[in-house]
Amino acid sequence: MFFFSKDTDNGRAYKSRQALCIDFAQSYLRTIPKTEVEYNDEKWRMAVDVETDLYNLCSLNLNQDSLKDFQLSALEKYKW
Repeated sequence: MFFFSKDTDNGRAYKSRQALCIDFAQSYLRTIPKTEVEYNDEKWRMAVDVETDLYNLCSLNLNQDSLKDFQLSALEKYKW
């Protein structure tokens, strides 16, 4: 079984959901320093927390039961 990204430019196939989720989350971390104004250590820690949530969300079996209990810890941690 292969998992596919929705990236229309590449159309990459991954051998596992984990490989897809890792690539997805790491691409977020690679993009943040290039796009974030006033990038600093605090924003890097925040980006890592968001990346962790992205990875965990991607890794879920998408169904009502798994989504019902899923919590985005970065949103709770950094909510103003």
